[in-house]
Amino acid sequence: MGSIRPLRSAELPVVLVQGFGCHPRVLGPLSRRIRSSLGRTTLCLTPGLGIGDVRDTGMDLLEAIEAATSRLGFERVDVVAHSMGGLVAAYMMKCLDHGRRVRRVVALGTPFGGAAGARLVSLLGPLGGALAQIAPGSRLLRLLGSAPVPPGSALISVSGSRDQLVPAAAARIAPAPGQHHLDAGPCGHLQLLFGARGFVRIEQALAAPGLEAPANGPERLQPEASSRQVAQSFSAARAEVATAATSSAGSKGFAMCIWKPAASSRTRSSVVA
Repeated sequence: MGSIRPLRSAELPVVLVQGFGCHPRVLGPLSRRIRSSLGRTTLCLTPGLGIGDVRDTGMDLLEAIEAATSRLGFERVDVVAHSMGGLVAAYMMKCLDHGRRVRRVVALGTPFGGAAGARLVSLLGPLGGALAQIAPGSRLLRLLGSAPVPPGSALISVSGSRDQLVPAAAARIAPAPGQHHLDAGPCGHLQLLFGARGFVRIEQALAAPGLEAPANGPERLQPEASSRQVAQSFSAARAEVATAATSSAGSKGFAMCIWKPAASSRTRSSVVA
């Protein structure tokens, strides 16, 4: 992979991805907060997360990002995704994009460890395509757990201690180069998307410097050093958030781009064949 020109986070648009069965309009409040607090352009590129294969939706999302970055003149994007949307975004980043377009994925209440009961519900009808993939130990979850974050990218999971749908332990991504976790404290599944505690963590995850996976291979940092560095990085994020809000507030609008995938057949990446 060629070298990536470093960009300030405020230069990157934020792609928002909703959860299972939700309409993009649910993302409106978060979009407005990102615009006012960070001065960042926001894009919604998925018409809705339905019952289809998470991998196919990840391909659709990447195609939409490629089209949007070409049209708007951006090189890379950050992604904030809620619930199952975080699996879509993580698969897209790790298995399809390989660091070309996606700098960071912030996954809110995403079932990286699986969702209890998903396998049983998946047997009841056509919902099986997506819900079987979030059953604990599914092939998709094993893939996402083992695939490395591409150099120059980062995956940040965010959990709430009162999340009854995706408990905090299931929403926590394992520590690895480019993988980090933030605890939003006592908030539920929807509060991660709409609440103040959740938004504070979104701000930190988008603005904290130095979270990306290094380019020198998959070796892990020592746990103690990694924890200190990440804590310092998230603490420093508040200063960048304030600077971005002061210098950019009101200068960028909310772009709601609903992308409809073409009715064409696709070949999945060989990594999941």
